[in-house]
Amino acid sequence: MLGFLFKRVLPWVLIVIAVPMMEGMIRRLVRAVLRHAVAKPAVKALRRADSTVTDVSRRASRTVRR
Repeated sequence: MLGFLFKRVLPWVLIVIAVPMMEGMIRRLVRAVLRHAVAKPAVKALRRADSTVTDVSRRASRTVRR
């Protein structure tokens, strides 16, 4: 009985359950990668702007101290 279960039924049960789950996980992974790829230039621009603002504020605080 267990031999029949493991040889015939269990693979089909795994296919019926695992394939849709894997498909959903792959879709989420692809969406995350695409979202990250699209956001990457924007993140770089924001980091550049942040570092520029930080540099300007540091220069301003140095001139006030003097």
